[in-house]
Amino acid sequence: MQRIAKLVRLPARGAVVPPAGSFSFPWLGLLAVLFWGASFVAIRIALEAYSPAGLVSLRLVLATVFLGAVSRWKGRALLPEPADRKRCLLLGAILSGHMLLQTHGLVYTSAIHTGWIIGLTPLTIAVGAHVAFGQRLGALGWLGTGLGFLGVLFVSLDALPDFEQARFGDGLQLLSCGTWTLYSLLALRPVRSSGGWRVTTLAMGSAASVLVVVACVGGFTTTPPGLRATAALAFLALACSALAFVLWMVSQERAGAQRTATTLYAEPLFTMLFATLLLEESLGWRVAVGGLAVLVGTGLVARDTRRRATSR
Repeated sequence: MQRIAKLVRLPARGAVVPPAGSFSFPWLGLLAVLFWGASFVAIRIALEAYSPAGLVSLRLVLATVFLGAVSRWKGRALLPEPADRKRCLLLGAILSGHMLLQTHGLVYTSAIHTGWIIGLTPLTIAVGAHVAFGQRLGALGWLGTGLGFLGVLFVSLDALPDFEQARFGDGLQLLSCGTWTLYSLLALRPVRSSGGWRVTTLAMGSAASVLVVVACVGGFTTTPPGLRATAALAFLALACSALAFVLWMVSQERAGAQRTATTLYAEPLFTMLFATLLLEESLGWRVAVGGLAVLVGTGLVARDTRRRATSR
């Protein structure tokens, strides 16, 4: 949640900006991005035993319990401000759809494809901010956006012999970029007034309550979960959904939001690494070329956004 406030140029509440001229590498932010990059691989592993709805619901329940327990331990307020609670419930509904799209998409496509397509999200957020908030993109930003979408198209052209409906799965991941953009932009107001921690906890909790009902109807598992699938679920809930969120916030406080945000470029690279090692997925030349286009396009949009922000 906090990383999204940075991407649309609104700093998170309570974020600390390091003094000018100081430098502190955002190692904790990089560790959070490593977890997020590995999450697509963990989802593929967990889907060996869990249904998409069952996996997402259990992941969110465990993460919500973790965040709530830490809130109580730290003496933090658990719920957002009253004026923000309806918006947080809406965010929960969007979050449930978003995570179902991503998880269901990984039934049909590879983790490497998913990592590079999700790498497009900063571009969709920048375009959303352009439309919704008048945060105009310049020529460089639009060039980067076009290059990024072209890169995703190139990634999708890569044939996956093990996935007969890979294009469908890639399409679901692309749709999830849109749902995360909607979530991110709608979250700005409550994050500014209630803080990312409380907003995330309520959004996750409400999303979990919806998906538990869905999973109860369709089933939580497809086969009895073994140690491998159970470990993947625990990693997704505690490392990717809970711990990574805490690490990201601390990194922003210590190294600053801008420096921490630069670590996001490594997310698809971590996905590629873990998918190669744990799932034996291969990197085709189209994915390599398309992934490079996504990285360059994202960098151009970030540069255009920074330049236009400093000129105001």
